[in-house]
Amino acid sequence: MKILLHYNSYRQLEEYNLSSQFFNRSDFLKQNADVLVCCNNENISIEELSVWCKYECKTEIVKTTNTGWFDGQFTSLHETFHKFSDYDYVIHSTPDVYIVDDKPIIELLTEELYTENAMILDYHPYHADCNISYCADFIVFKPKLISDFFAIEDAHEKNVQTEKRLFNRVKELNIPHRTICRGFESLCWQVDKYGLIHNHNNNLIRRILETGQVPSREEAFSHNNVHTGNSIT
Repeated sequence: MKILLHYNSYRQLEEYNLSSQFFNRSDFLKQNADVLVCCNNENISIEELSVWCKYECKTEIVKTTNTGWFDGQFTSLHETFHKFSDYDYVIHSTPDVYIVDDKPIIELLTEELYTENAMILDYHPYHADCNISYCADFIVFKPKLISDFFAIEDAHEKNVQTEKRLFNRVKELNIPHRTICRGFESLCWQVDKYGLIHNHNNNLIRRILETGQVPSREEAFSHNNVHTGNSIT
């Protein structure tokens, strides 16, 4: 199994180092995954990013076009799609989504490796827009089974929420996919049922790395909007 972890970011720096530490704890990821870091901030250089990115695997850092909050993720995927052909899976995420426990991800990817499903998409029944959107912080796809549908071709698509655009493209193209639900925990910035945590408080993330102590729902939720550490805002 050959995997590419595709990260897109604007401001994050220390988050890449924290992400690297989680990655390096996983023998599976070190043996099977490469990392592609895409940054669309003209004030952050590739050299600066390389100081923070310490993944123990083949790692490439590239600059992508800054097309704004809603369009940036699709743009980074479109501009780097030509790099995906050798991989069984591309996992698109952001560096503040951490793989705390790799076992559920290994199980999921193994189950789906030889199916006809071209994508694995996160669906939240708890979210107000659950019927018209997929979560954009964890998108898994098989590049050998889909073409590049990430180009923003029509003016009416500009500034459409990424989650809704993803839903629309998958529906319009009738892409075979599996939907998963990471659980209510992922909405509360906790470790979810797939071993991931999306949290913006670097102090809490460092504590997990150092002690293994996972924050309570109240702690994770109340502190999540506080960006800490060496990040450019």
